[in-house]
Amino acid sequence: MKYQAKQLRDGNWAVFSGKSYWRNTVTENERNAKVEALHMSGRWHGEQIDKIDNALRELDAFNESDGHGYMC
Repeated sequence: MKYQAKQLRDGNWAVFSGKSYWRNTVTENERNAKVEALHMSGRWHGEQIDKIDNALRELDAFNESDGHGYMC
């Protein structure tokens, strides 16, 4: 997963990327931090898929009739 929920020194939880975290994700609750990490990871991965799709379209390698969307 791209982002992880980790506990801070003060006992709160936040969403991290490596050793850095987003201050607006700080919460007292591990579950909420994990849910936010999943949402943020999902958005990031979705953006990566869009970039791949665009690159494939530029190469005329995107096949709309293929169930996976890619030519094999």
